[in-house]
Amino acid sequence: MPATIIRRRDRFTAVVKVGETEALAHIADSGRLKELVYPGNLGMVRKAPSRSPISRTTRATSYDLVLASVALTVDGERSWVSVDTRYPNKVFGFALVNRIIPEFAGYTEVRPEFSYGHGDDSEGETVSVQGAHSEIAAPTPESGVPPAGNALAKKKRSPKSRLDFLLRGDGLPPALIEVKSVSLCVEGRGLFPDAPTVRGARHLRELMRAVREGYRAHAVFIAQRSDIKTISPNKETDPDFATTLKEAQDNGVRLLGFSCSVSPEEILFDPSGLPVLLD
Repeated sequence: MPATIIRRRDRFTAVVKVGETEALAHIADSGRLKELVYPGNLGMVRKAPSRSPISRTTRATSYDLVLASVALTVDGERSWVSVDTRYPNKVFGFALVNRIIPEFAGYTEVRPEFSYGHGDDSEGETVSVQGAHSEIAAPTPESGVPPAGNALAKKKRSPKSRLDFLLRGDGLPPALIEVKSVSLCVEGRGLFPDAPTVRGARHLRELMRAVREGYRAHAVFIAQRSDIKTISPNKETDPDFATTLKEAQDNGVRLLGFSCSVSPEEILFDPSGLPVLLD
C-alpha cells in the first residue's frame, strides 16, 4: 500500500504516513539509501505480522518498507526501487529452482542459507529442482518473504559463514553463491555497497577459500531497479570491498550481475545478465 516517508528514524526503522496515520516501518536494508528514504518521498509498505516469525516476540514496527520511488519517467509514471534486501535472494532462488539461468542449469539441488566451513555441510534444507516450482516462490511486494532455511541451534564448532546458496548436480563441482542487492544507481551504473560492509568482504574471502577447496564460487549482484545498466564496486564508499572483489575475481570467483523490473505489483527477474565492471 502507498505511504509517504516522513523520516528515517534509525538504521532499520522509518516513520511513514499511511493514509492519515503515522506508523513505524521496518527497513530490511542497512545501506544509507539517501536518495530513496528521505522526507516526503513516496514508498510502498506491506502490513507486517504483529509478532516476529523467527523470535515470536512482539514487533515494534507495523509495516515493512518494500519499495521507494526515484523519479517520474518520461511517460509520467513512477520508477520504483526495492529496498527490501530479502527479495533478491527470493527472486534468485526461484530462478535457480526453475533452472532459467544458463550458468546454473545443470544443478539439480538448491540449498539456501548454507553454513560453509571446514567440511561440515550437513545443515540446511535442500530443495530438489524437479517438480519444485512452488518450493521457492517468486515474490511480489504484497507477499510476505519468509526466511529461507531453518533456524539452527548454536553449537560449538569452527567458525562458519552463512552463504546464500549451495548447489549440487551430478557430475558437477558443488557451487557456492553469495547474493548482493544493488539499489544505488549513478548515471546508469549500479554501485555496491552504498555503506561500508565488513561482512561483504568476509563473504568474498570465504568464496576464495571455497575455490581452493574445489567448489565453484559466485558473487551475484542483483539490481533492484530498472535503470541500472552495469554494476561496479563502490570504491569511494568501501575501498576494502572493491579491492577484495578484484582479488576474488583474480582467484577464481565468478562475478555475475542481473537486473530486475520492479513495480508495486511484481518484481521480475531478467536472466540475461548485466556486466560487472571493476575498472
